[in-house]
Amino acid sequence: MIDRTWIPLPDTWPNHQQNAGNGEITIDVIRVDLDVDNKTLDDHHTLLSGEELDRLAKISSPKRKNEFIVMRGVLRTILSRILNLPSTFIQFSFGPHGKPFVEDSPVEFNMTHTRNLGLLAIRLNNKKSDSNSEKFRIGIDAELTTREKDLERLAKRYFASSEVEAWQSIRDEKARRLAFFHCWTRKEAFMKARGEGIALGLSSFEVSLKPDERPHIKFTQYNPNDANRWSVINLDIDTDHVAAIVVEQDPAHSESPIFINRWHWT
Repeated sequence: MIDRTWIPLPDTWPNHQQNAGNGEITIDVIRVDLDVDNKTLDDHHTLLSGEELDRLAKISSPKRKNEFIVMRGVLRTILSRILNLPSTFIQFSFGPHGKPFVEDSPVEFNMTHTRNLGLLAIRLNNKKSDSNSEKFRIGIDAELTTREKDLERLAKRYFASSEVEAWQSIRDEKARRLAFFHCWTRKEAFMKARGEGIALGLSSFEVSLKPDERPHIKFTQYNPNDANRWSVINLDIDTDHVAAIVVEQDPAHSESPIFINRWHWT
C-alpha cells in the first residue's frame, strides 16, 4: 500500500540525533497548502526581508505573489525553529545561480511548488553522520500530472536522446505520461540540488524513467563519476502529483539508508 500520510509538524523541530551514529540520512519534507486566508497571508508577509519584498514587487501575478509569501514565510519560521533565531533574523545568501542558503549553518534546504501545493525539503548536515563538515546538497521538484502539455515536444526538446528513446518505448499511455513527469521532476530536482538550474542543461545528464527501473542518475556528461554521489527518491504525494528528491551523499557512504519524514504545515 502506498503511504500518503502527512503528520502535522510539531512546534519544536524534531531531533534526529539518534540516527546520526548509524550514518543514516534523514530528510524532512514539509507539505504546505498555498491557498490560505488573508490573515495567514499577512502573518507570513510580516516575516519577509527587504530583499524578499523587492522580489515580491517584481512578481506580476497575484497568485504567484501569494505563493512566494507563503513559502518564504514558512521557510523562515522553520529555519527559526532549527537555528533558534527569530524568523526576521534569518539572512539568506545566494549561490552563483540564485540558490538560497544560510551561511555557517548545518541546514541544507530546497523548495518547490505547483498550483496550491508547496513542498520544502530540509536536511541537517551533522559532523557525526558525515565524514566532513561539508553541506551535502538537496533538491526537490513537484509537478501536476493532469496539466495539459505537449509531452512529445517537451521530451524531444529537453530530454537526452536516450531518455527520449526510453520514454517512447513505453506503450501504455498512462505509464508513459507518468514516466515523463518522473523524468522531468528527477532532472529538475538534480539541477536544483546542484544549484545551477537550467544553466546545467537538461540534456547534459540522464536519469532513469521506466516504471521497472529504480530512480537514479544514470550519467553526467561533465563528470561520469558524479552520478555516484547522488540518490534519487520518489515522493508520493497524491494521484495528481509526481515529486522527486535528489540527495548528495559522501561517496564513502553512498549506501547509507535515507529516511523521509513527511510533515504537514498547519
